[in-house]
Amino acid sequence: MNAFCEEHVESHPSEVVRAALEMYGENCAISFSGAEDVLLVEYAAQSGLPFRVFALDTGRLHPETY
Repeated sequence: MNAFCEEHVESHPSEVVRAALEMYGENCAISFSGAEDVLLVEYAAQSGLPFRVFALDTGRLHPETY
């Protein structure tokens, strides 16, 4: 486990997202591949810090999604 993980092992997920954005800035990106990831994007948006989101097409999306 690296120092970042050790420091945030007991942290709320929103605090982990904020810390990552503060540490890595715009080099930090959130992958989005489904409903589970929406909360991470929301936490990042609430931080007010810049971030990027990219989609992973896992081939499991419904045709209507495309």
